Amino acid sequence: MFDVSLLNLPWATLVTLTSGYIGYFIANVGLKDHHKTH
Repeated sequence: MFDVSLLNLPWATLVTLTSGYIGYFIANVGLKDHHKTH
């Protein structure tokens, strides 16, 4: 499921989007885990 159109984007943009998505995902998972009672 690789989107070939991604190859047309600058690598800087890909890195920024990827980092932003990963950071957003980690932040949400971290918040959910933080509010859970272990």
